[in-house]
Parts: sequence; structure tokens; C-alpha cells
Amino acid sequence: MNAVAAAKTAIKDSTVTVAFGADQTAKTAAVKSYVEGLLTGDATGVTATVTFNSETGKYDVAIQKGTVKDSTTITMTITEDADPDIATVNNAKNAAESATYADMNQTDATSEDIIKDTLKSTATTAINDNGVTVTINKESYTEPVAGTSADPTGTNGSYEFTVTVSKGSQTQKTEKKTITIKATAFTGVSDVNAVAAAKTAIKDSTVTVAFGADQTAKTAAVKSYVEGLLTGDATGVTATVTFNSETGKYDVVISKGSIEDSTTITMIITEDADPDIATVNNAQNAADNATYVDMTQVGAIDEAGIQDALKAIAESAVNNNTVNVTVNKESYIVPIAGTSVDPAGTNGSYVFKITVSKGLQTLFTSQKTITIAATPYAEIPIYKIIGIVQDGNSSNVQDATVKLMHGQNQVGLSVQTDVDGKFTIENVINGTYNLVVSKNGITVTTLVVVNNTNNTLESAIILPSGKTNSVVEVKPSTPPIVVGGLDTQFQVTATEPDKGVTSTDNDVVTNGGSVEIKLIAEKKDNTATNATDISATATSDGKTVGIFVDLSVLKTVKDSSGDEISSQSAILKELPSLIEVLIPLPTSLQGRANYVVYRYHGTEVNTITTEANPAGEKIELINNGTTIKLTVKKFSTYGIAYTTPSTPTNNTGGGSGGGSSSSVVASTITKETSEGGKITISEDKKTATLIPDDDYVIANVVVDGKSIGATEKYTFSDSKTHKIKAVFVKKSALAYYNQENQKVYIGFSAIVGNLYKYVAPAGVTVEFKENPKTFTDNTIAWAKPSIDFVTEREIFIGKTQDQFGPNEGMTRAMFVTAIGRLYERSYGSILSKSNFSDVNPNEYYAKYVAWANNNGIIKGIGENQFAPTKKVTREQMAVMMFNFAKFLKKADVTDSSLVYADSASISSWAMDGTKYCQETNVITGREGDRFIPQGNATRAEVAAVIERFVKNIMK
Repeated sequence: MNAVAAAKTAIKDSTVTVAFGADQTAKTAAVKSYVEGLLTGDATGVTATVTFNSETGKYDVAIQKGTVKDSTTITMTITEDADPDIATVNNAKNAAESATYADMNQTDATSEDIIKDTLKSTATTAINDNGVTVTINKESYTEPVAGTSADPTGTNGSYEFTVTVSKGSQTQKTEKKTITIKATAFTGVSDVNAVAAAKTAIKDSTVTVAFGADQTAKTAAVKSYVEGLLTGDATGVTATVTFNSETGKYDVVISKGSIEDSTTITMIITEDADPDIATVNNAQNAADNATYVDMTQVGAIDEAGIQDALKAIAESAVNNNTVNVTVNKESYIVPIAGTSVDPAGTNGSYVFKITVSKGLQTLFTSQKTITIAATPYAEIPIYKIIGIVQDGNSSNVQDATVKLMHGQNQVGLSVQTDVDGKFTIENVINGTYNLVVSKNGITVTTLVVVNNTNNTLESAIILPSGKTNSVVEVKPSTPPIVVGGLDTQFQVTATEPDKGVTSTDNDVVTNGGSVEIKLIAEKKDNTATNATDISATATSDGKTVGIFVDLSVLKTVKDSSGDEISSQSAILKELPSLIEVLIPLPTSLQGRANYVVYRYHGTEVNTITTEANPAGEKIELINNGTTIKLTVKKFSTYGIAYTTPSTPTNNTGGGSGGGSSSSVVASTITKETSEGGKITISEDKKTATLIPDDDYVIANVVVDGKSIGATEKYTFSDSKTHKIKAVFVKKSALAYYNQENQKVYIGFSAIVGNLYKYVAPAGVTVEFKENPKTFTDNTIAWAKPSIDFVTEREIFIGKTQDQFGPNEGMTRAMFVTAIGRLYERSYGSILSKSNFSDVNPNEYYAKYVAWANNNGIIKGIGENQFAPTKKVTREQMAVMMFNFAKFLKKADVTDSSLVYADSASISSWAMDGTKYCQETNVITGREGDRFIPQGNATRAEVAAVIERFVKNIMK
């Protein structure tokens, strides 16, 4: 018992040391060994059992000797020896840190794993201890970009990393390291060198092109030559070739990849020989030796007809459809038909030359002359209209003006009533007319007929005491419509202001004011208001609309001061009573069957037939089927429709003169069908009449395969078999020709009646197509048609692609350029050099200024200056247009007086030009009947002036 107690007393807390990394068993064994070392002296022989208590972290010690037992608990501090791997890992880290990691080539560093393996191998070799684990840690990786022809060096990559070394529980990492991944260099020809090689290879040379090749073809040939040089080091280089019209050289842009350079070369362009030379020589000989027969005055209706006949003879002699034949007038003496005084009349003559051309080759014949035999005198039956004019009190009216109208055309001269109110209009042929009587602001329009005898009016024409006016206005290009019954509309008082003259209107007249009822007739095309609805109804009825006519009636009410009373003026939807509207049918509509008239009124299409409707409206075919008499009282758009007869009708279309002899065998004429119109042949098979449809005009007539130009009639001079074809074009189409692969729209071109007239350079082939232009500011009603006219012909263009600038001024240079372009597009290129000191020869307008100056169209402002940038004034414009007309030999004017309110302010040097523009209506006045001579001309005004000038020249 004492031994156990001694042992318990000896066993105390202490410290023991164990090996590094010892486990709990080893630690417990070390503690037991320590305890057993204490069992000496009185405790000798005592045995001890040591157990580690994981809950308390202490060691429980059971002691025993014999049967005596006891226990105690001690707290032990366990210390371990140092880790032997620390030094190993420290040494390994230092070795990895100091290692040399070599850069790599792109060809070797084909993947990230290979890069890591290479770096790991370097680190492992430096550490030289297989017991140490080595790991490569990527920080960043930029891949290299191999060199190309554009960038031969390429772009190096990089690999940033750290090295981890570890053994046992010891781990350490190096600082960040970087190696370069060297890009693989490009070994071929670089883009820079390839472009340089191309530039060296491209040199001046000569190429051959086909005869007549345009600039586009020439440029293509140069490009082909250049591309043939791009071989060897220049392989892969592309070239763009552009002709420089200012230098006459070719600019070449060469490129490969992003590398670009340019050079300029001088090329000699040779053309193959012109194959047309021999053709034109033969044509000239044939035309020179042809027999040009004399003509009669009846056959030579106008100069165009003379030229057509001469051209047909020349073309027949030339006998080559590829040769263009033109008749050039040298002089023309118009024959004077026989009269009662000189029955034989005076023969005329036509002196001319023939131009033959093909391609670029043109030759002229010697001067030729034909005689135009005057038509002997033959009496034409003419009659008189005799009448009397009285006022509302049946008193005769002296000095009333009386005129006879047939549509928009006046027949004969106006006459004045004598002291007895009587008048006589002489030299009237058979027909139906409107008789217009006016005096002191009162106008009365009535219907009169002349039928194989003088017409002495049964009743006096009454001029009312109040100003109640009946007026008929027929617009241009409209059939010569006449109207009856319009003067009677004042006899019925309407209850609604849009259905006639109301009592309120009559009160205005009583108080010295006026009421005018004006019927306006205007031919329309199929774009007219409600024309689509009318056409649809006609189609459903099995009919075809041949012509649209807009009939509108305006009531204008003015007070005693002449100011309009807008609250009473109105567009009349209908009249109180029926009126008669006589509409002559165009030739193309005559001889049809089952005529009806459609009218869009209110919200629907009405059909008017020969049977009167409840309102009494009807139609009647009169004057041997040439006129529709329309009895109506409602007004809007009308369409005259028909059913084509199943049995063809004979329509001679009128002859152009000359009779047929019984000994002449009738010709066989074949008509080729053409879209846009028809051809009728006279019964004697001598005359062909060309009739265009609505919206079409005659552009050309081809007889036996030869073009004879535009004409409405053609007379065959023999009894042979012939073939005739008409070329009809839409009125909206424009004449053009091709020049250097570009469309050139003809300046002097306009529709005259049913013909499309134009002036084109010799040797060109004229075609037709639309060329619409759209400008967002082309909104001025009076100017829009003129702006369309000049821009579609490309006489001048907009300020920008979508802005015309109608209200902007125009410089003197711009105006001269416009008339120069107008001229050269019809008469050929202008080549002139300016002598004005302030005109730069390189400016776009220089050649036009020189041309205009050389031909007397313009003059400078003095001191050898033209002032190209100054705005052109209205009087300057008038003078230039007058001089232009004189240059064209189209300036026949009388010495009339100027009517403008500011005529006194027109410069003396501008008087003749202003008179010309006043007489021809080429330039009109501005507000208040003023000319504003020193005012600047706007672009819209210039457009209108150009359009009116062209139409005046072409008529």
C-alpha cells in the first residue's frame, strides 16, 4: 500500500518529446516511459498503465502493486522533433526559383500541355530530387499569331506561371515567371512587296479596241492589260482602273490585303478600222444619183411632208436599212396657191442636201432642187352669219364685239355691230359654232349652225341689262367642243347655290355686280378623277372608253367693285335646265358601234344613252357619225365608250391630195399591228392615216422597212405592194440616244398635236423611254410641269438628289449652261474656248459660255468679263432667249408695244428681247402685270422659260 501511494505521489505533470509526426500511440508510449521512470525508491515494483483520455486531453495512469490499486491523471506537454522535409522543400523552391526557363518557338509550343511539360522538366532538373513533387501553375497565356503576307513578323505570345514544390506536408511556390512564345515568321512575298512589285510592273503601253468602242470598253481593255502584268511577286494583287477625263490618263489603284498604292499610266488606244466607211460612201453615191421628183402643193402640205417624201426617195435609192438618211433644207420657197386674180398661182421650190450616216461616218450629197407646183384656183363654198344685237329693252346695240368660236379656235376675225346693231361674219364654211357677243363687261354665248347657206339669225341676240355672262372655255388638246343653252341658265332661279343662279346672286347683279357661268371642257387621260371607276363600269358592260372629257361649270359672283364674293361663287354640280354639248369625235373613235357616255357624278357612275333619263339627259350621234351631241345638266368627268363593230367599217381618214385614175391599179397595202394606235387605208389604197390612241403620239412611220419620220398621213406614189408600220409611243416617254454608253435625252423635243417632234444629231439612233425625276420641293403648281420638263430631259438638274430649289436664283453661268446643254443634246457636242478673263477654262460652264459668246447669244459685262457667278436677271434672260432664237433662225416677231405695268423700267438694250418673250409667251409677268426686269430669275422661272421656248421652237 505504501508503494502505491509513493508511486502516486511521484507521478506528476511533465513534458515528453516524440519524433516528428508521431501518432497518439507513440505519444502515449512516451508518457508511459516517463511514468515508469518515476517508479523508483518506495515506488519500486509498482506497475503503471497509461491511457490517453481523448475527451480531457490528459493521460489517465492506473498503478498497482499486488492487490493494491490506485489511479491518477496527469497533464503532459508533448513536443515533436522538427520536420525533416522543411529543408528539402526550401532547397527545392530555391532551385526552382533560380532555374532558367527558356523561351519557346510557336512551332514547339503547339499546346498548353506541352508548354507546361517543358517548364516542369526545367524545374525538375534544377531541383534534382525525385522525392519532391513539382507543379506548373498558369497565371496567363497569350497565344502567338503566326506571320502572314500582310504582317510577316507575326505577334509573339507569352506564358506567365509559378512553380509549386512539395514533399510531405511541406509546400512552397515561386514568384511569377514569364516566357515568350516566339511567333512563326512568314517566309513568302509580303503584301507590301507584292504591291511594290505590281507598281513597278505597271507601265505605259498600247491597247487595241474595236472600232467605235466607248470609254467603258477602252477602260476595260486597259484593265485587262494591267491584270496581265500582275504575275510573279505581284501575284494576288488586284487592280482598279479608272479613266481620268481631265488628264486623259488612266489611274490605277493596286491593293493586296490592307496595303494599297496607286499609279498613273498613259495608254495609247488604237481602234480597228471603221467598217462603216465603205457603206456610207456607197450610200452617198446612191443618194446623189437618185431622181427626186417634183411635188404638188396639195401633196406638200408642210415642210415635214416634203422632207418625208424626199427622204423616202433617198432611202429607196440607198437601199440599206442600217444607213440613216436625213434631208437638210438649204432654202424653201412656199408655193402660192391660185386665186381668182391669179388662177395659176406661183410655184415654190425646195433646195436641199441629203445626209447619209452610219455610226461615226457622215457624208453629204450635192445640192438638189425640186419644184412644188402651186394648186390652181378652185372656189370653196363659204357663207355668212348675219344677225342683230339688242339690249333687254329691244334697243339695237352698237359697237358690240362679235366673234365665232370653234372649240378653242376663233374662226375669222371679230366684228363690231353697226349703228343698227347688225353684224355680218363672212367666209364661214359649214359647221356648228359658238357665237360670242360682248360689250361693257357682258358676254353672251350662243350656238349657231352653217349648213350650205348663209345663216340669218331669226332672233336678235339679247345683251341683258345686268352683267350675267355665259362663257365657254375649251382647253388646249381638247376636241373643238361647242355648247348651246348656256345663255338661258339665268332665266331660272336656283334654290341651292351649287345648282345655278340664286336670288341672292341676282341681287348682286341688280346692285351693279356680275355673275358669270363658265363651262370648261378639257380632254383628260385615264388618270383623270374617277376615270378608273368609269373604265371598270364600261368593261363590265363590254365596252371600251375611247376618250375622257372633264366638263365643269364655274359660277363666279363679283360685286360692283369687281371683287369676287367667294361665299357665293361655286362649282356648279348641275344647272337648272338642260344644255347641249357637241363633242367632235377624234378620227380613231369614228365608225364605232353602240356609243354610250359614262359620267361619274356624286358617288356613282351614270350611264347616258340615246334614251333620255328622268332628268332628260341623253346622247345623239350627229354630223354623219362624227359628233356626239350630249344633252345634260350635271357635270363632272365624262367618258365616251363604244362597242367595236363585228363587221369592219370603211374609214378613209381623209386624203392628203391627189385623185386616182381609172388606169391605176390599186395598191396592196399591208398594215403591221402596233400598240398605241391604228392605221387606216383610204378606199383608193393611196393614203394611209395614222391614228394614235389616247395617251399616245406618233413617233415614226416605217414604210417597206424604211423610216420616214413622224407623220399623220402617208401617200403611196405607185401601185406596188407595200408594208406600213407606225411607231406609237406614250406621251410620257422621252426621246433619247446613246452616246459613250450613256443615255442622252434630247433637248429640243416636244409633242405637237399627235406627233412627237424632236431635233437630234445626225447619225444617232433615237429611242423612247420615261425618265421620271422626283424632288420633295417640287410642289409649286404652276412650276411643277416645267421642272419635270427640264429635269427629265436633264437640261439641268436639282441642287441635290431630292431638292430642286425652285425659289433659288440662278447664276449667269448656270443659265448659259442650261441653254448650251439644251442645244448640244439636239445639235451635237459643243467645243469652244472662252476668251473672258473671269471664266476659268476648267469650269464646267466654260465651253458653254464660249459657245454662246461666239454665236452672239451672250455678251460680257465689259472689260472682257462675263461675271459668271452673278445672278441672271429677268431682262438678261429675255435678251439671251431672243438671241438664242435668232441663232436658231426662229425669231420672227413684230414691233409690238410692251404691256407690262413697269415697262418704263426695262433697260433699252433689253427692249427687243422682252418684246420677243412677250409675243411668244416665253417669259410671263409677275404679280400686278409687272415684268420686274432687274429682278433675279428663279430656278422655277428658268424651267418654265426653257419649256415654253422649246415648245415654241418645235411647233
